Amino acid sequence: MIAERRLPLVAAVAAAAVAALATPARAGEKSGLSLGARVGYGIPLGDAMSGVSLADVVSGQVPIEIDALWRFDRHWRLGLYAQYGFATVAGASCPGGASCSGQNLRAGVQAAYAFAAGDGSPWIGAGLGLDWQAVKVTAGGVENQLRLFGLEPLSLQGGWDFRPAGGFSLGPFASFSLGLYQTATSGGASESLTNALHGWIQIGVKGAFDL
Repeated sequence: MIAERRLPLVAAVAAAAVAALATPARAGEKSGLSLGARVGYGIPLGDAMSGVSLADVVSGQVPIEIDALWRFDRHWRLGLYAQYGFATVAGASCPGGASCSGQNLRAGVQAAYAFAAGDGSPWIGAGLGLDWQAVKVTAGGVENQLRLFGLEPLSLQGGWDFRPAGGFSLGPFASFSLGLYQTATSGGASESLTNALHGWIQIGVKGAFDL
């Protein structure tokens, strides 16, 4: 069932890549590698597991993302992303006097399309990948950990790139991701999850260098 849900998204990303490869670069529009970084704030949505909302596990996160994209022309880009998030453990999961920490890791593939507009350019993108969420709570000398893992079959994003200097861009972005946790590990035991549909809304700033 999960594989069937992913097929349309995989096909869409593949179609975008084929279209980009089939579009020749115009004069003065060089193809090449773009390396970028993002920082922002993420708000959790949906469920961590059946009957437990993700917001009751982590109240938010500060994500740092690295992007590596190949420019086919001034419009199309395709590549990889990896994100590490410093998550804040929610009060419902972090009792008074406890030491709590959380991390979120996301990684996958993405495609983006930039609309040419002089020194400023709006852009949109989509991707898919994997999502890991971890929380550690230490109280009374006892450490408890919860790890969640699942697919992220849909990530939509958009923003505006300003170009203050040649090859460098900087601007705001917003994204929405939809994921499905499949396993939860706690106390050395793992269980399969169902109905753990969750998401993240993120806003922040993105910078990139065109090499």
